Amino acid sequence: MELYKYIIFLGLLLILIGFLLFIFNYNFYWFGNLYGDFKYESKNLNIYFPLTSMVLVSFFYFIIFNSCE
Repeated sequence: MELYKYIIFLGLLLILIGFLLFIFNYNFYWFGNLYGDFKYESKNLNIYFPLTSMVLVSFFYFIIFNSCE
């Protein structure tokens, strides 16, 4: 397969995942609120850094892409 086909496929896959998360967001309320996801809220400033969530997503990507080989 050529590179542009992979990029189009990945884009469509991301759109599908985003749509499913939008529809079934009540099932994923815990995602982004894990222990280690840093939140700072003040009167004029909100900072959110989802460290644990990013590590979890990276781990699943690693497992999925290494199992495809």
